[in-house]
Amino acid sequence: MKKFYFLLTVFLISLLSCVGVYAAEDETETEITPSIEYTAHVQDLGWLNPVTDGQLGGTEGQAKNLEALKVNVKNLPANDYFEMRGHSANVGWGTPVYNEGEIGVTGKNWPLEAVSFNINNNNGSPSGYDIYYCAHIANIGWLDWAKNGETAGTTGLGLPLEAVKIIILPSGSPAPGETKTPAFSVNDFNNTSITYALANPLYGLFPASNGNLAGIEGQGVPMYYMSANLNNNLIPGSSVAYQAYSSNVGWCGYVRDNAPSGVEGCQIEAFQMVLEGPIANLFDIYYRGYVGNVGWQDWAKNGELAGSAEGNCPLQAINVQLVRIGEQAPGSTFRAFLPVPRGMYFNGYGILVSIPLQMVFIQNANNQMIFFADCVTGYPNNPEYLTPTGNFSILGKSRNTYLYGADYVSHVDYWIPFIGHTWGFHDADWRQDNEFGKGTYLIDPSHGCINMRDPDIALFNQLIRIGDPVIIR
Repeated sequence: MKKFYFLLTVFLISLLSCVGVYAAEDETETEITPSIEYTAHVQDLGWLNPVTDGQLGGTEGQAKNLEALKVNVKNLPANDYFEMRGHSANVGWGTPVYNEGEIGVTGKNWPLEAVSFNINNNNGSPSGYDIYYCAHIANIGWLDWAKNGETAGTTGLGLPLEAVKIIILPSGSPAPGETKTPAFSVNDFNNTSITYALANPLYGLFPASNGNLAGIEGQGVPMYYMSANLNNNLIPGSSVAYQAYSSNVGWCGYVRDNAPSGVEGCQIEAFQMVLEGPIANLFDIYYRGYVGNVGWQDWAKNGELAGSAEGNCPLQAINVQLVRIGEQAPGSTFRAFLPVPRGMYFNGYGILVSIPLQMVFIQNANNQMIFFADCVTGYPNNPEYLTPTGNFSILGKSRNTYLYGADYVSHVDYWIPFIGHTWGFHDADWRQDNEFGKGTYLIDPSHGCINMRDPDIALFNQLIRIGDPVIIR
Protein backbone atom coordinates (compact mmCIF):
# COMPACT_ATOMS: atom_id res chain seq x y z
CA MET A 1 0.00 0.00 0.00
CA LYS A 2 2.82 2.36 0.87
CA LYS A 3 4.39 1.55 -2.48
CA PHE A 4 1.12 2.49 -4.20
CA TYR A 5 0.99 5.91 -2.48
CA PHE A 6 4.63 6.49 -3.30
CA LEU A 7 4.07 5.76 -7.00
CA LEU A 8 0.95 7.96 -7.02
CA THR A 9 2.86 10.82 -5.48
CA VAL A 10 5.65 10.51 -8.06
CA PHE A 11 3.08 10.47 -10.85
CA LEU A 12 1.34 13.60 -9.59
CA ILE A 13 4.61 15.47 -9.18
CA SER A 14 5.62 14.51 -12.71
CA LEU A 15 2.22 15.62 -14.03
CA LEU A 16 2.40 18.99 -12.29
CA SER A 17 5.92 19.51 -13.65
CA CYS A 18 4.77 18.88 -17.21
CA VAL A 19 1.82 21.21 -16.78
CA GLY A 20 4.20 23.84 -15.47
CA VAL A 21 6.48 23.42 -18.47
CA TYR A 22 3.63 23.62 -20.91
CA ALA A 23 2.22 26.66 -19.10
CA ALA A 24 5.57 28.40 -19.35
CA GLU A 25 5.85 27.53 -23.01
CA ASP A 26 2.33 28.83 -23.68
CA GLU A 27 3.12 32.07 -21.85
CA THR A 28 6.20 32.63 -24.06
CA GLU A 29 4.27 31.96 -27.24
CA THR A 30 1.49 34.44 -26.37
CA GLU A 31 3.74 37.31 -25.21
CA ILE A 32 2.03 40.62 -26.19
CA THR A 33 4.12 43.20 -28.13
CA PRO A 34 3.33 46.93 -28.17
CA SER A 35 0.94 48.23 -30.81
CA ILE A 36 -0.11 51.73 -31.84
CA GLU A 37 -3.53 53.07 -32.80
CA TYR A 38 -3.98 56.49 -34.41
CA THR A 39 -6.93 58.51 -35.65
CA ALA A 40 -6.63 61.33 -38.20
CA HIS A 41 -8.61 64.57 -38.29
CA VAL A 42 -8.78 65.64 -41.95
CA GLN A 43 -9.83 68.88 -43.60
CA ASP A 44 -13.57 68.84 -44.51
CA LEU A 45 -13.90 65.23 -43.27
CA GLY A 46 -13.32 65.50 -39.52
CA TRP A 47 -12.19 62.50 -37.49
CA LEU A 48 -11.69 59.34 -39.54
CA ASN A 49 -11.83 55.76 -38.28
CA PRO A 50 -8.83 54.57 -36.21
CA VAL A 51 -6.04 52.64 -37.91
CA THR A 52 -3.15 50.64 -36.46
CA ASP A 53 0.45 49.54 -36.92
CA GLY A 54 1.66 51.03 -40.19
CA GLN A 55 -1.68 51.60 -41.84
CA LEU A 56 -2.43 54.90 -43.59
CA GLY A 57 -3.87 57.56 -41.31
CA GLY A 58 -5.38 60.44 -43.28
CA THR A 59 -6.00 60.64 -47.01
CA GLU A 60 -3.92 60.27 -50.13
CA GLY A 61 -4.63 61.87 -53.51
CA GLN A 62 -7.56 63.99 -52.26
CA ALA A 63 -5.67 67.26 -51.55
CA LYS A 64 -7.01 67.36 -48.00
CA ASN A 65 -4.84 68.50 -45.10
CA LEU A 66 -4.16 66.40 -42.02
CA GLU A 67 -5.02 68.70 -39.11
CA ALA A 68 -4.67 66.56 -35.96
CA LEU A 69 -3.89 63.07 -34.67
CA LYS A 70 -5.10 61.07 -31.70
CA VAL A 71 -2.56 58.40 -30.76
CA ASN A 72 -2.70 55.57 -28.25
CA VAL A 73 0.11 53.05 -27.61
CA LYS A 74 -0.85 49.75 -26.04
CA ASN A 75 1.18 47.15 -24.15
CA LEU A 76 4.38 49.09 -23.59
CA PRO A 77 6.73 47.59 -20.99
CA ALA A 78 6.21 48.98 -17.50
CA ASN A 79 9.23 51.32 -17.57
CA ASP A 80 8.66 52.66 -21.10
CA TYR A 81 6.56 55.68 -22.05
CA PHE A 82 5.43 57.21 -25.35
CA GLU A 83 6.07 60.85 -26.40
CA MET A 84 4.76 62.79 -29.42
CA ARG A 85 4.85 66.33 -30.85
CA GLY A 86 3.20 68.07 -33.77
CA HIS A 87 4.30 71.06 -35.88
CA SER A 88 1.25 73.02 -37.11
CA ALA A 89 0.91 75.95 -39.50
CA ASN A 90 0.81 79.31 -37.69
CA VAL A 91 1.83 77.57 -34.43
CA GLY A 92 5.11 75.73 -34.89
CA TRP A 93 6.06 72.88 -32.59
CA GLY A 94 3.48 72.16 -29.90
CA THR A 95 4.24 70.95 -26.39
CA PRO A 96 4.99 67.23 -25.97
CA VAL A 97 2.11 64.85 -25.28
CA TYR A 98 2.79 61.63 -23.35
CA ASN A 99 1.40 58.09 -23.60
CA GLU A 100 -2.03 58.93 -25.02
CA GLY A 101 -3.54 62.12 -26.41
CA GLU A 102 -3.88 64.47 -29.34
CA ILE A 103 -1.53 66.68 -31.37
CA GLY A 104 -2.46 69.37 -33.90
CA VAL A 105 -5.21 71.97 -34.16
CA THR A 106 -8.81 71.44 -35.28
CA GLY A 107 -11.36 73.99 -36.42
CA LYS A 108 -8.89 76.62 -37.70
CA ASN A 109 -7.60 75.12 -40.95
CA TRP A 110 -4.07 75.00 -39.54
CA PRO A 111 -2.67 71.75 -40.94
CA LEU A 112 0.01 69.63 -39.37
CA GLU A 113 3.30 70.07 -41.24
CA ALA A 114 5.58 67.72 -39.27
CA VAL A 115 5.40 65.13 -36.49
CA SER A 116 7.77 63.41 -34.10
CA PHE A 117 7.25 60.22 -32.03
CA ASN A 118 9.49 58.44 -29.53
CA ILE A 119 9.52 55.65 -26.94
CA ASN A 120 11.56 56.48 -23.84
CA ASN A 121 12.50 54.56 -20.69
CA ASN A 122 11.93 55.93 -17.18
CA ASN A 123 15.26 54.51 -16.02
CA GLY A 124 17.21 56.20 -18.79
CA SER A 125 17.96 52.85 -20.41
CA PRO A 126 17.29 52.25 -24.11
CA SER A 127 13.81 51.00 -24.89
CA GLY A 128 13.52 47.56 -26.36
CA TYR A 129 11.48 49.02 -29.22
CA ASP A 130 11.90 51.41 -32.15
CA ILE A 131 9.05 53.53 -33.46
CA TYR A 132 9.06 54.31 -37.20
CA TYR A 133 6.80 56.80 -38.98
CA CYS A 134 6.60 58.57 -42.33
CA ALA A 135 4.66 61.53 -43.73
CA HIS A 136 2.76 62.17 -46.96
CA ILE A 137 3.28 65.80 -48.00
CA ALA A 138 0.98 67.87 -50.22
CA ASN A 139 2.36 68.20 -53.78
CA ILE A 140 5.29 65.90 -52.92
CA GLY A 141 4.03 62.51 -51.77
CA TRP A 142 5.56 60.12 -49.25
CA LEU A 143 8.87 61.02 -47.63
CA ASP A 144 11.17 58.37 -46.17
CA TRP A 145 10.76 56.83 -42.70
CA ALA A 146 11.83 58.67 -39.55
CA LYS A 147 12.70 56.92 -36.30
CA ASN A 148 12.74 57.53 -32.51
CA GLY A 149 12.20 61.28 -32.17
CA GLU A 150 13.35 62.38 -35.64
CA THR A 151 11.21 64.86 -37.58
CA ALA A 152 8.94 63.58 -40.33
CA GLY A 153 7.49 66.21 -42.69
CA THR A 154 8.59 69.79 -43.39
CA THR A 155 9.10 72.97 -41.38
CA GLY A 156 9.21 76.51 -42.68
CA LEU A 157 7.97 75.57 -46.15
CA GLY A 158 4.22 75.87 -45.72
CA LEU A 159 3.59 72.31 -46.94
CA PRO A 160 0.79 70.48 -45.09
CA LEU A 161 0.75 66.82 -44.16
CA GLU A 162 -1.98 64.72 -45.72
CA ALA A 163 -1.31 61.34 -44.09
CA VAL A 164 1.04 59.41 -41.81
CA LYS A 165 2.02 55.81 -41.14
CA ILE A 166 3.31 54.70 -37.70
CA ILE A 167 4.62 51.32 -36.52
CA ILE A 168 6.47 49.94 -33.47
CA LEU A 169 9.12 47.26 -34.00
CA PRO A 170 11.58 45.47 -31.71
CA SER A 171 14.88 47.33 -31.50
CA GLY A 172 17.25 46.43 -34.27
CA SER A 173 14.53 45.33 -36.68
CA PRO A 174 14.92 46.41 -40.31
CA ALA A 175 13.22 49.71 -41.15
CA PRO A 176 9.91 49.45 -43.03
CA GLY A 177 11.45 51.35 -45.96
CA GLU A 178 14.01 53.98 -46.97
CA THR A 179 15.22 56.29 -44.19
CA LYS A 180 17.37 58.75 -46.17
CA THR A 181 15.07 61.79 -46.34
CA PRO A 182 12.25 61.80 -43.78
CA ALA A 183 12.03 65.61 -43.49
CA PHE A 184 12.86 68.99 -45.00
CA SER A 185 13.32 72.37 -43.34
CA VAL A 186 13.68 75.83 -44.80
CA ASN A 187 17.40 75.78 -44.00
CA ASP A 188 17.93 72.79 -46.28
CA PHE A 189 17.52 75.13 -49.25
CA ASN A 190 20.21 77.69 -48.48
CA ASN A 191 22.32 76.22 -51.29
CA THR A 192 19.52 75.98 -53.85
CA SER A 193 20.59 77.86 -56.97
CA ILE A 194 19.70 78.33 -60.60
CA THR A 195 21.84 78.03 -63.70
CA TYR A 196 20.83 79.31 -67.13
CA ALA A 197 22.29 79.99 -70.55
CA LEU A 198 21.73 81.73 -73.87
CA ALA A 199 23.17 80.51 -77.15
CA ASN A 200 24.07 81.92 -80.55
CA PRO A 201 25.18 79.43 -83.24
CA LEU A 202 28.11 81.63 -84.29
CA TYR A 203 29.25 82.82 -80.87
CA GLY A 204 28.52 79.75 -78.78
CA LEU A 205 26.98 79.15 -75.35
CA PHE A 206 26.82 81.82 -72.64
CA PRO A 207 26.15 80.13 -69.25
CA ALA A 208 25.59 81.94 -65.96
CA SER A 209 24.06 81.40 -62.52
CA ASN A 210 22.42 83.21 -59.60
CA GLY A 211 21.81 86.65 -61.06
CA ASN A 212 24.92 86.90 -63.24
CA LEU A 213 24.81 87.89 -66.89
CA ALA A 214 24.23 85.30 -69.61
CA GLY A 215 24.72 86.57 -73.16
CA ILE A 216 26.48 89.62 -74.62
CA GLU A 217 25.28 93.03 -73.52
CA GLY A 218 25.09 95.87 -76.03
CA GLN A 219 27.09 94.37 -78.90
CA GLY A 220 24.22 93.56 -81.23
CA VAL A 221 24.50 89.78 -80.86
CA PRO A 222 21.04 88.15 -80.90
CA MET A 223 20.35 84.93 -79.04
CA TYR A 224 18.49 81.94 -80.48
CA TYR A 225 18.19 79.44 -77.62
CA MET A 226 17.82 79.52 -73.84
CA SER A 227 17.95 76.89 -71.09
CA ALA A 228 17.78 76.72 -67.28
CA ASN A 229 17.92 74.28 -64.38
CA LEU A 230 17.69 74.17 -60.57
CA ASN A 231 20.74 72.99 -58.60
CA ASN A 232 20.76 71.47 -55.09
CA ASN A 233 17.02 71.06 -55.37
CA LEU A 234 16.01 68.73 -52.53
CA ILE A 235 12.24 68.69 -52.98
CA PRO A 236 10.91 66.00 -55.31
CA GLY A 237 8.62 67.33 -58.01
CA SER A 238 10.19 70.79 -58.14
CA SER A 239 11.64 72.34 -61.29
CA VAL A 240 12.01 75.54 -63.30
CA ALA A 241 10.02 75.77 -66.54
CA TYR A 242 10.76 78.35 -69.25
CA GLN A 243 9.84 79.23 -72.79
CA ALA A 244 11.23 81.56 -75.46
CA TYR A 245 9.31 83.81 -77.83
CA SER A 246 11.02 83.44 -81.21
CA SER A 247 10.68 85.93 -84.06
CA ASN A 248 8.32 84.84 -86.84
CA VAL A 249 7.25 81.86 -84.72
CA GLY A 250 5.92 83.03 -81.36
CA TRP A 251 5.97 81.11 -78.08
CA CYS A 252 7.89 77.84 -78.22
CA GLY A 253 6.21 76.06 -75.29
CA TYR A 254 7.54 75.39 -71.80
CA VAL A 255 10.49 73.02 -71.32
CA ARG A 256 12.58 71.99 -68.29
CA ASP A 257 15.85 70.45 -67.12
CA ASN A 258 18.25 72.38 -69.38
CA ALA A 259 16.31 71.50 -72.55
CA PRO A 260 16.81 74.21 -75.19
CA SER A 261 13.91 76.56 -75.95
CA GLY A 262 14.04 78.36 -79.29
CA VAL A 263 13.86 77.83 -83.04
CA GLU A 264 16.76 77.51 -85.46
CA GLY A 265 17.32 80.76 -87.33
CA CYS A 266 14.77 82.74 -85.27
CA GLN A 267 16.09 85.15 -82.66
CA ILE A 268 14.58 85.24 -79.18
CA GLU A 269 12.63 88.41 -78.38
CA ALA A 270 10.94 87.55 -75.07
CA PHE A 271 10.80 84.79 -72.46
CA GLN A 272 8.96 83.52 -69.40
CA MET A 273 10.13 81.49 -66.40
CA VAL A 274 8.19 79.86 -63.57
CA LEU A 275 8.98 77.60 -60.61
CA GLU A 276 6.92 74.43 -60.45
CA GLY A 277 6.08 72.20 -57.52
CA PRO A 278 6.76 72.78 -53.81
CA ILE A 279 9.83 74.95 -54.48
CA ALA A 280 7.39 77.69 -55.54
CA ASN A 281 6.26 77.91 -51.90
CA LEU A 282 9.77 78.96 -50.91
CA PHE A 283 11.17 81.11 -53.75
CA ASP A 284 10.13 83.67 -56.34
CA ILE A 285 12.04 83.54 -59.60
CA TYR A 286 13.01 86.96 -60.98
CA TYR A 287 14.42 87.54 -64.46
CA ARG A 288 15.04 90.38 -66.91
CA GLY A 289 16.26 90.82 -70.45
CA TYR A 290 18.62 93.10 -72.33
CA VAL A 291 16.70 94.04 -75.47
CA GLY A 292 18.47 95.18 -78.63
CA ASN A 293 17.92 98.86 -79.50
CA VAL A 294 16.37 99.35 -76.06
CA GLY A 295 18.62 98.12 -73.24
CA TRP A 296 17.81 96.47 -69.93
CA GLN A 297 14.15 96.03 -69.07
CA ASP A 298 12.91 95.83 -65.47
CA TRP A 299 12.54 92.57 -63.56
CA ALA A 300 9.69 90.13 -64.17
CA LYS A 301 8.81 87.25 -61.85
CA ASN A 302 6.90 83.97 -61.68
CA GLY A 303 5.70 83.63 -65.27
CA GLU A 304 5.42 87.30 -66.19
CA LEU A 305 6.58 88.40 -69.64
CA ALA A 306 10.13 89.71 -70.04
CA GLY A 307 11.79 91.29 -73.07
CA SER A 308 9.98 92.61 -76.12
CA ALA A 309 7.93 91.20 -78.96
CA GLU A 310 7.14 92.06 -82.57
CA GLY A 311 9.46 95.07 -82.65
CA ASN A 312 12.57 93.56 -84.25
CA CYS A 313 14.37 93.95 -80.91
CA PRO A 314 16.21 90.68 -80.19
CA LEU A 315 17.11 89.48 -76.72
CA GLN A 316 20.87 89.76 -76.16
CA ALA A 317 21.37 88.98 -72.46
CA ILE A 318 19.45 87.91 -69.35
CA ASN A 319 19.75 87.83 -65.57
CA VAL A 320 17.89 85.24 -63.46
CA GLN A 321 17.76 85.10 -59.67
CA LEU A 322 15.96 83.11 -56.96
CA VAL A 323 14.62 85.27 -54.12
CA ARG A 324 13.03 83.95 -50.93
CA ILE A 325 9.31 84.71 -50.86
CA GLY A 326 8.69 87.94 -48.97
CA GLU A 327 12.11 89.42 -49.71
CA GLN A 328 12.70 92.39 -52.00
CA ALA A 329 13.03 92.14 -55.77
CA PRO A 330 16.56 92.58 -57.22
CA GLY A 331 15.51 95.88 -58.81
CA SER A 332 12.64 97.79 -60.38
CA THR A 333 9.66 95.75 -61.55
CA PHE A 334 7.82 98.63 -63.22
CA ARG A 335 8.02 97.39 -66.83
CA ALA A 336 9.66 94.10 -67.72
CA PHE A 337 8.03 93.59 -71.11
CA LEU A 338 7.73 96.00 -74.01
CA PRO A 339 4.97 94.97 -76.42
CA VAL A 340 5.85 96.69 -79.69
CA PRO A 341 3.59 96.14 -82.70
CA ARG A 342 5.45 94.68 -85.66
CA GLY A 343 6.40 97.42 -88.12
CA MET A 344 4.96 99.95 -85.66
CA TYR A 345 1.85 100.01 -87.91
CA PHE A 346 3.95 101.51 -90.71
CA ASN A 347 7.25 101.08 -92.52
CA GLY A 348 10.09 103.51 -92.09
CA TYR A 349 10.67 106.38 -89.72
CA GLY A 350 7.86 107.66 -87.52
CA ILE A 351 6.29 108.24 -84.11
CA LEU A 352 3.61 105.94 -82.70
CA VAL A 353 1.34 106.60 -79.74
CA SER A 354 -0.44 103.48 -78.46
CA ILE A 355 -3.45 104.39 -76.35
CA PRO A 356 -4.06 100.80 -75.10
CA LEU A 357 -0.38 100.47 -74.10
CA GLN A 358 -0.11 104.09 -72.91
CA MET A 359 3.29 104.33 -74.59
CA VAL A 360 5.12 106.51 -77.14
CA PHE A 361 7.55 104.90 -79.62
CA ILE A 362 9.95 106.20 -82.26
CA GLN A 363 10.93 103.89 -85.10
CA ASN A 364 13.90 104.55 -87.38
CA ALA A 365 14.07 104.06 -91.14
CA ASN A 366 15.14 100.42 -90.67
CA ASN A 367 11.99 99.62 -88.66
CA GLN A 368 13.98 99.47 -85.44
CA MET A 369 12.66 101.04 -82.27
CA ILE A 370 14.98 103.78 -81.01
CA PHE A 371 12.81 105.31 -78.29
CA PHE A 372 9.94 104.32 -76.02
CA ALA A 373 8.34 105.95 -72.99
CA ASP A 374 5.24 105.74 -70.83
CA CYS A 375 2.58 108.38 -71.25
CA VAL A 376 -0.90 109.43 -70.15
CA THR A 377 -3.47 110.12 -72.86
CA GLY A 378 -7.08 111.22 -72.83
CA TYR A 379 -9.93 108.83 -72.19
CA PRO A 380 -11.24 107.40 -75.47
CA ASN A 381 -14.90 107.19 -74.39
CA ASN A 382 -15.23 110.74 -73.12
CA PRO A 383 -15.35 113.49 -75.78
CA GLU A 384 -14.23 116.06 -73.22
CA TYR A 385 -10.96 114.18 -72.66
CA LEU A 386 -10.54 112.55 -76.05
CA THR A 387 -7.15 111.92 -77.66
CA PRO A 388 -7.77 111.84 -81.42
CA THR A 389 -6.59 108.81 -83.37
CA GLY A 390 -5.24 108.81 -86.91
CA ASN A 391 -2.24 110.05 -88.91
CA PHE A 392 -0.72 113.42 -88.03
CA SER A 393 2.66 115.20 -88.08
CA ILE A 394 4.82 117.28 -85.73
CA LEU A 395 3.86 120.95 -86.23
CA GLY A 396 6.33 122.66 -83.92
CA LYS A 397 8.64 122.52 -80.91
CA SER A 398 8.34 125.09 -78.13
CA ARG A 399 10.05 125.51 -74.75
CA ASN A 400 8.93 127.14 -71.50
CA THR A 401 5.38 128.00 -72.43
CA TYR A 402 1.84 127.90 -71.05
CA LEU A 403 -1.20 125.84 -71.91
CA TYR A 404 -4.62 127.40 -71.48
CA GLY A 405 -7.90 125.63 -70.94
CA ALA A 406 -11.40 126.54 -69.79
CA ASP A 407 -10.50 125.96 -66.17
CA TYR A 408 -6.70 125.83 -66.05
CA VAL A 409 -3.41 127.48 -66.97
CA SER A 410 -0.42 125.11 -66.88
CA HIS A 411 3.26 125.83 -67.38
CA VAL A 412 5.20 123.24 -69.40
CA ASP A 413 8.86 122.96 -70.34
CA TYR A 414 8.09 121.29 -73.68
CA TRP A 415 5.17 121.78 -76.07
CA ILE A 416 5.16 119.73 -79.29
CA PRO A 417 1.80 120.09 -81.13
CA PHE A 418 0.50 117.70 -83.78
CA ILE A 419 -3.01 119.18 -84.31
CA GLY A 420 -3.14 122.98 -84.42
CA HIS A 421 -2.41 124.42 -81.00
CA THR A 422 -4.86 122.12 -79.26
CA TRP A 423 -3.31 118.65 -79.12
CA GLY A 424 0.33 117.83 -78.60
CA PHE A 425 3.05 116.22 -76.49
CA HIS A 426 4.10 117.94 -73.25
CA ASP A 427 5.52 117.31 -69.79
CA ALA A 428 3.22 117.17 -66.77
CA ASP A 429 5.03 117.94 -63.55
CA TRP A 430 1.77 117.75 -61.62
CA ARG A 431 1.80 113.98 -62.07
CA GLN A 432 3.84 111.52 -60.01
CA ASP A 433 6.30 109.24 -61.85
CA ASN A 434 4.23 106.15 -61.11
CA GLU A 435 1.15 107.69 -62.76
CA PHE A 436 2.58 107.42 -66.29
CA GLY A 437 1.64 104.33 -68.28
CA LYS A 438 -0.60 101.51 -67.14
CA GLY A 439 -4.24 102.52 -66.52
CA THR A 440 -3.98 106.09 -65.27
CA TYR A 441 -5.81 107.41 -68.35
CA LEU A 442 -8.91 105.48 -67.29
CA ILE A 443 -9.21 107.29 -63.95
CA ASP A 444 -7.24 110.52 -64.37
CA PRO A 445 -6.88 111.19 -68.10
CA SER A 446 -5.29 114.16 -69.79
CA HIS A 447 -7.47 116.70 -71.61
CA GLY A 448 -6.48 114.92 -74.82
CA CYS A 449 -2.76 115.71 -75.03
CA ILE A 450 0.06 113.21 -74.58
CA ASN A 451 1.59 113.67 -71.09
CA MET A 452 5.18 112.42 -70.64
CA ARG A 453 7.75 112.42 -67.84
CA ASP A 454 10.25 115.30 -67.88
CA PRO A 455 13.36 113.26 -68.83
CA ASP A 456 11.40 111.28 -71.43
CA ILE A 457 10.05 114.29 -73.28
CA ALA A 458 13.45 115.98 -73.13
CA LEU A 459 14.97 113.08 -75.06
CA PHE A 460 11.91 112.84 -77.30
CA ASN A 461 12.34 116.52 -78.19
CA GLN A 462 15.96 115.89 -79.22
CA LEU A 463 15.11 112.93 -81.46
CA ILE A 464 12.17 114.30 -83.42
CA ARG A 465 11.91 116.94 -86.15
CA ILE A 466 9.12 119.19 -87.35
CA GLY A 467 7.19 117.33 -90.02
CA ASP A 468 7.83 113.85 -88.59
CA PRO A 469 4.83 111.52 -89.02
CA VAL A 470 2.72 110.74 -85.93
CA ILE A 471 0.38 107.79 -85.78
CA ILE A 472 -2.04 107.48 -82.84
CA ARG A 473 -3.87 104.20 -82.37
